[in-house]
Amino acid sequence: MAKVHEKLKGIPDSLCERVVADIYDLHFASSKEVYDEQMKIVLEKWSREGQLVGFRSYFNNIWMKSEFWRWQCFHTPSGDATTNNPVEQFNRLIMCDYTLRTKHKIGTLLQLLANCCGHQSVTPRTFKDQPDASQQLKARVKDFHQRDLLQDMTPKRTSIEFLLVSPNPDVVRVLSRGCHRVYLPELGRSREVAPVSAQMGSNYARMETKGQPEGGWSVDVTAMSCG
Repeated sequence: MAKVHEKLKGIPDSLCERVVADIYDLHFASSKEVYDEQMKIVLEKWSREGQLVGFRSYFNNIWMKSEFWRWQCFHTPSGDATTNNPVEQFNRLIMCDYTLRTKHKIGTLLQLLANCCGHQSVTPRTFKDQPDASQQLKARVKDFHQRDLLQDMTPKRTSIEFLLVSPNPDVVRVLSRGCHRVYLPELGRSREVAPVSAQMGSNYARMETKGQPEGGWSVDVTAMSCG
């Protein structure tokens, strides 16, 4: 998103926030059909803003028509990274520990990369092939539990609904009440009323409740998926 913010320089903050929110909505589209429909709405909305003419052209050429257009979540299996952050983190390791952020001749570079491969192959880290909740997510769930912001909506065994829906024992229904945000004048933006370790950006936090069914999200505790 760094390039997006760079291209939005000079645009009023309120309009920038709406554009960024639109991009996050597109990123989190649940399917190609939903994405295509949302894209039509977003582009039509941006076309009504004279200040976004240049940005709309940039977004269309780079985000929609270039070879790097598969940035939507529905292309990624549940539990996997939905951005290139892991790649950037590993790239930082190479630059900081091996190339030292300097250019090298091809022979030297290949030796440095070979050293990197050798070191990484013997690290004690275990390769994970199953989704794993991040520390931030664990802290957030703990905080939400303590403040009663998560409600278990799973039908009780004694209820008529339990008999009617024949629920999967691995699936629970969780209703999220979301996290309250307050505006901080000294920062010029809002922040969640939550411990720092449990805070999320406004656009990520929106997705916790956007489109949430009346009975809460259906969470498969075995597959570690939510929908």
